Amino acid sequence: MAYPDWKIHGDDTLAAYLPEREFRGILEKRITIPPDLAAILIRDGKLVDAFLGANFSVGGLWQRLKELFGGKHSLRLLVVDLKPFPLTAAIEAFTRDHVPITAELALEFQLNPEKPVDVMGLVADGRSLTKSEVFERVRPHLEERVLLHELTQHDAADLRANRGLQDRIQAEIMKEVSRVAGSLGLLARLASVNFGLTADEAAAIERRKLEREEAAKDFEHQRLRRELEREAQTTVFRLETQFDAAKVKAMTEAELSRLLLENQLSLSDARDTGARIAERKALAHEIEVAKERRLASYDQRLGDEENELSRTKLTVARKRVELEFAKESRLMELEISRLEEQQRTELQRDKIRGIQELEKDRERHRHELDKDEFRTKQEAELEKLRLQAAMDPDQILAIQAGLSPDVARIFAERARAGGDREALLREMLDRQGGMFDKAVEGMTRVGAAVTGHGAGAGPAGSAGGTVECPACHHAVPVSDRFCRNCGEKLRS
Repeated sequence: MAYPDWKIHGDDTLAAYLPEREFRGILEKRITIPPDLAAILIRDGKLVDAFLGANFSVGGLWQRLKELFGGKHSLRLLVVDLKPFPLTAAIEAFTRDHVPITAELALEFQLNPEKPVDVMGLVADGRSLTKSEVFERVRPHLEERVLLHELTQHDAADLRANRGLQDRIQAEIMKEVSRVAGSLGLLARLASVNFGLTADEAAAIERRKLEREEAAKDFEHQRLRRELEREAQTTVFRLETQFDAAKVKAMTEAELSRLLLENQLSLSDARDTGARIAERKALAHEIEVAKERRLASYDQRLGDEENELSRTKLTVARKRVELEFAKESRLMELEISRLEEQQRTELQRDKIRGIQELEKDRERHRHELDKDEFRTKQEAELEKLRLQAAMDPDQILAIQAGLSPDVARIFAERARAGGDREALLREMLDRQGGMFDKAVEGMTRVGAAVTGHGAGAGPAGSAGGTVECPACHHAVPVSDRFCRNCGEKLRS
């Protein structure tokens, strides 16, 4: 596969039309477009499509045969570089305090990879598009509408390390590029401004440089003067003569000059010996000071290590105490929880036991009342039997039919009057049959409640006189209203 060199202007080329000779030839040619490039195919002056990476086959004998029968087609292929590319340019401007400044504008542009067809509007000459042409298209707008507008609102001293200004300039540049060339497929990714030195800043830098040089010269002068003073202070002369020292000391200046001229008196400089002695003393003093400093440093480091060790031990001991305290606190919390749960369980059991005792007392009282009622009814029946013993058969039939003495008397009077006794008895039975059935049913319930056993004792009864709790499925006596195991209410 052959890929033609489409960058006719070198690395500065962003988009270019392939030459028409690339589509001609007897042999077939294959043109490969990498994925980071876009290929826009135009046939007979109409846009076919844009491809992000593609392979094209042009030329060859088969193409010539098709052209003979179907006619020729004019093909153009525009190759567009979609990778981001940087641009830099120097711009002259002035600040709010009228200080001229040179700014270097650093930009990073990219042709829109989502709409590569829009780039055709930037290819003005119909051949290619370069980076410099892109920048020249947006440069006047960036200078006048962005940089000059922002710089004239700040003084020269406020430009350095002003991140807010940089952010505003970047945002305005991206907005301006989108407004001017956004529809042509140009995107602004990054933008920043590097400000050059102003005249005041350059003068301040030069002044600071001269001040440093003057300070160095003053230090050198003071150092030389201190050396001369030390040399003068350490200079010692020694007199050497064959005369008596006492006589030499008593001589006048003229006599001493004569002795010097006659070489009977000589002066020797003892500075070297004194300097060496002073140097040895100074060196010994420095050694002693260094030794003391080293020992003091060792002692200080040793003390620091001991303090750190003691601090670590205290930290470990405190951590151990905190763990023990946390352990005891946890054990106490668990014990308190266990006691509270035990107390709660005992209270619940006592409550259930009290409720059960109360229910037993209530049932016992009800049973006593039922017994008294049954006894009263039995006494009433006995009294009725005693009364019936003194009555004739008609009165007994009337009482058995209606259970009313008044009705019985009426029935007896009508019977004496000579009425139909059988028809009258049948009418009485029809009217009072319901009352007799109710009385019999009440007698049956009272008897079952008193005895407490037997078949058909009640609808809630079960074999053995127990029922099953719906909550815990525990067997509970029929007389209990609450479960003895979980306290669930069984009946109202």
